[in-house]
Amino acid sequence: MKNRFALVAALLIPALALALLAGCAALYGGRRAPEIPDGYTGKSEHMQKDAWQDSADYCKYVYEDASAFETDAAYIALRAPDEKTDEPAAMRALFESFKAFMEAGDRLSEYDFDPACVSAGDLYRYKKTTSQNLPANPLGGPSIDGYSLWFFDKESATLYYIHANT
Repeated sequence: MKNRFALVAALLIPALALALLAGCAALYGGRRAPEIPDGYTGKSEHMQKDAWQDSADYCKYVYEDASAFETDAAYIALRAPDEKTDEPAAMRALFESFKAFMEAGDRLSEYDFDPACVSAGDLYRYKKTTSQNLPANPLGGPSIDGYSLWFFDKESATLYYIHANT
């Protein structure tokens, strides 16, 4: 009986450990944000690992077309400039601010966004990731602190994701 218990324990403990590891990997490893639709055909991800604060992430995902974004009500179309606002210019300013943030972290080699691709009709999602009042961006435009932005360029069918947290 004692040998039988030792045999069962010897088989069961490694099996349970493997199941636990597989469950943790499925739960935490390789999880993609729900803001990034399925169906991309290529990706380039530059996540800042081991960062607690002052972090920046830059990713891009290439799709065949815009269909996944046009059916997602959370993605908002940039409006054409009018006498009150110029949403494409504000989006370009945000990406320029993010570029300065990447440059300050000596990570420009990872960043290849061209602000000239931004135009009316492109789609975006924006999420502020801090609850505090943040200072205005000294470069003009939105603050570069505590946000995530998903920007879909319809012409190239590319989703750009930027995240800054300081």
